[in-house]
Amino acid sequence: YMGYRFFLYFFLVLLLASCKKGPQIIHKVLDIKAGDSTSPGVHYVKINKSIQNGHFADFYFQFSGANDLFIDNTFTWENPVTSIWIFSINPVNPLNSEFICVDPKGFPVQLPFGDLISDTLRWTNKSNNVIWEEAHSGMPNGYDDLYGNWQHSTEGFLGFKVVGKTMTYKGWIRIGLYYVKDYAYVEY
Repeated sequence: YMGYRFFLYFFLVLLLASCKKGPQIIHKVLDIKAGDSTSPGVHYVKINKSIQNGHFADFYFQFSGANDLFIDNTFTWENPVTSIWIFSINPVNPLNSEFICVDPKGFPVQLPFGDLISDTLRWTNKSNNVIWEEAHSGMPNGYDDLYGNWQHSTEGFLGFKVVGKTMTYKGWIRIGLYYVKDYAYVEY
């Protein structure tokens, strides 16, 4: 009886040792850090668009195979001495599946290099997300007003998320006061 148990135990150990391991689960990257352009799974695009002196046409970002987000640059004269310059980012289909990371006041957040862009941030899918706005008046007792999180700054990263039909795209766009430099994203 002892030999039979030993043989059965030995056979069971050999059987288990020869079993193939089950498939390994590979987790896709769900988040990205601001400024990350080289990690596995990151798609990076350099664009270098200047917006100085109002010479900037709308720029569209495509992630899901269609236009998802666009940066709008609007310069207007209200009268001969008053001007307004608005630089904003907008979902192409507001109230759908394109989101921008914003602060509690609703302005796009200027993320520093290395900040994690994740679902725990505050997101909005409304239109007219002012990156920065300048209003100048040359009238007596005129004014100079600045709005947004990119006032007098060199550059920062704007977080975005696009939920497509089959994929989600999450990433950053590097923006300076007068330019859009590059962007990167992960898809899952």
